Amino acid sequence: MPSREELNGLALRAVRSNLTSNFEVIAAPNGPGNPHKEYLHIWPRDSLLVAIELSNHDQKTAEKIVKSVLNLPTSNGLFFQRYDLNGGNLTRMP
Repeated sequence: MPSREELNGLALRAVRSNLTSNFEVIAAPNGPGNPHKEYLHIWPRDSLLVAIELSNHDQKTAEKIVKSVLNLPTSNGLFFQRYDLNGGNLTRMP
């Protein structure tokens, strides 16, 4: 069984592999054979939950994730459920 430190290291690697250059958290940048286009979205709630957990191990990256979420456009001060990667064209769930 991996130690807690080994599990933390694996989790940090997984999170970092799903960060864009602007520190947006996406579900899956690519997969076997093709990009996972349906998973190339920014989910503000999930991003902030990742940042909360990450703040215990990598404060700088956690802060960059929070800043990227706070830079997303809102409607009446509320975030949409998901955003396209460019942060501009809002994608609403049906």
